Amino acid sequence: MEAIKYNQSNKINIEGDDFIDKSILEEFDSIQFHNDFSKQWLHFLCEGEDKHEEYCLKSIFIKNFFTGDKTIRPSIEKLHKFKIKNGYGQHINADTLEFAYRQDDYKRLHTLLEQLFQEPISEMYLNDFLNKVKSGNINIQKTVELHKEHPYRTFKRFV
Repeated sequence: MEAIKYNQSNKINIEGDDFIDKSILEEFDSIQFHNDFSKQWLHFLCEGEDKHEEYCLKSIFIKNFFTGDKTIRPSIEKLHKFKIKNGYGQHINADTLEFAYRQDDYKRLHTLLEQLFQEPISEMYLNDFLNKVKSGNINIQKTVELHKEHPYRTFKRFV
């Protein structure tokens, strides 16, 4: 775990990057959620490969939140669109999903679907998806194609 250092002007230095503002992280942590669903979405979208990426994603959310009407859902939607537009998870293809499905590796399939759609997917929707794939009502290849055509739609709209 890398060290996070603070300088006198309330900035954070992460792994030698430019100093970033600590107050952004405090603002993010102070957001009041009215339901767990929004909190789940936001924390999912702000996960990064490292602390710097997480900081940047939180900063984008905070900027949208405080320059908008200070409601959580539209700010989450903007961050969701930002991540898909910038390629997050869009490298996942139907063959990778099919392989996890054929191996009965539903945990891996769940993770891959969350990465592809850039959203937390409840077990209820995953089970519904799996049942429809097994019955032939949904095709994994077609689901991926539809996602590519309509990348900002949520997973449950495809199920």
